Amino acid sequence: MSCYLSLSQIVAFAALGSVFALRAADTLVYFGTTTEKTSEGVYLSRFDSATGTLSPATLAAKVTHPMFLNLHPNQHVLYAIGERNDAAGKVLGTIEAFTINASTGALTPLNHQIAGDDAVCYVAIDKTGRTALAVSYRQGYVVSFPVRADGSLGERVSFIQHTGKGVHERQEGPHAHCIDLDPANGIALVADLGIDQVVSYKLDSAQSTLTQQPEPFHSKPGAGPRHVAFSADGRHVYIINEIDSTLTLADHNAGTGRLVEKQTVSLLPTHFKGENTAAEVMVHPSGKFLYASNRGHDSLALFALAPDTGRLTFVEYMSKGVKHPRHFAIDPTGRWLLCANRDADTVTVYKIDPANGHLTATKAIAKVPMPTCIKFVGR
Repeated sequence: MSCYLSLSQIVAFAALGSVFALRAADTLVYFGTTTEKTSEGVYLSRFDSATGTLSPATLAAKVTHPMFLNLHPNQHVLYAIGERNDAAGKVLGTIEAFTINASTGALTPLNHQIAGDDAVCYVAIDKTGRTALAVSYRQGYVVSFPVRADGSLGERVSFIQHTGKGVHERQEGPHAHCIDLDPANGIALVADLGIDQVVSYKLDSAQSTLTQQPEPFHSKPGAGPRHVAFSADGRHVYIINEIDSTLTLADHNAGTGRLVEKQTVSLLPTHFKGENTAAEVMVHPSGKFLYASNRGHDSLALFALAPDTGRLTFVEYMSKGVKHPRHFAIDPTGRWLLCANRDADTVTVYKIDPANGHLTATKAIAKVPMPTCIKFVGR
C-alpha cells in the first residue's frame, strides 16, 4: 500500500479541513439546569451565529442542580453551582470547576469547593480570573474563593452572613440572589431579595477577599431585588425586582459602590392582573437597549436606554415561545438572544435588530430539560 496521497486526496482532505474549521468557528453554549425531572446536569450545544440555529443539546457534565454557570475570563474553564451531601446527608452548596475542550466542548472536572450550608444560587468570576464569588439564596451568605493559575478553586477565604428581613411573606430572612462585579472590577454588588437591599463590597482580587461597604442601597419595601446589570461604563446599574416586578435604574459610584436611585418602572402592562415574578436583566453590548424577563406574564420586555443618563423607555414585549423565562443570554456577536424556558424544557432563539433591539422569533428551538442558565463561550 502506498504511503503517499494523490493530488485528488490532498484536495479532498483540504476541503474536509475547511468544513472542520467552519464547525470550530461555531460558538459553544452551555445550559445550566434544575435536576428535578430528566435533567442530569450541564448541557452543551453549538450555536451557528450565521443562521441562528442550535445543535441538539447533549449532556456535558453530571452535576446536581447546576442552576447557574459562569466562565473564566480565558474562556477555558466553566464554573457551575452544585450540591453535595456530607457524611450525615446534609446538603452543602458547592462551586464546581471544569476545563473546556475548545474543539468538542467536553467538560473535564478540575475540582470543587464547599461554599457553605445549603445550596448556592449564583457564581461570578472577577475580571482578572483570580477570584470566584458566590451567594446563597436560602441562607443569605456571600463567599469568595481564590482561583489558581489552572482555573481550579482554592479554599474559601471570605464568608459574610447577611441579616434582616422584609415586609413580604417571602422575606422572612436574607436571600442573597446574585453577585456581580462592576466594569472596573473593584466593586461587587449583591442583590438580596429578602432584605430589600443591594449591598456593595470592595473586592481585593489579589487576596480574593470582600469587604462590605457602608450605605447599602435600599429598594422599595417588598420589591425583592434579584439581579443587577451594569452599563458598559459602570456609571449606571439596573436592578430587577422579583417580587413587585419592577426595574430600577441607579447611578453607581465606582469608588465607594454607593447607588442612588434615579428611576423605577413597571415590567408589566397595566391590564395584567395575574401573578408574576421578574427574573433576568441584561444590557445589550451596544449599550442602546436592555432586556428583562417576566415569569407569569411570560415575556421578554425591551427598553431603550438614554445615552447619557441611562434612563429607561419601554418599547415592547416579546411573548412568542416564552414560557417561564428563568434566564436569557445574548450571543457574542450581539445579533441573537437565547431564552431559557424552564417550564417548557426549551431554549428558544430570537434575532436582534441592532438598530433598536427589536426581537424576532425564529424557528430554532433546542430541547433542554428545565434550563435555568445560558452561557456562551466567547471567541
